[in-house]
Amino acid sequence: MYETVKAELLTHFTPGFFGDPQATTAAVLKLVDSENPPLRLLLGKVAYPFVQQTYEARWAEWNAWKPVSDDAHGL
Repeated sequence: MYETVKAELLTHFTPGFFGDPQATTAAVLKLVDSENPPLRLLLGKVAYPFVQQTYEARWAEWNAWKPVSDDAHGL
């Protein structure tokens, strides 16, 4: 079973999917040298769209429940 799952997963990894690990060095040094570095930094082209999609879904859910959240304030 594991081999089937692994084979399916590998079909999604195209050349360049993982990027060039050496490119991370320059990004991290730029972060370290920044006057106002972010608390978190997404590295690579794959992470950003995935995180964006996840947070858009979360925001939509929070927004849908905003009236309940507001009611919990009590004032």
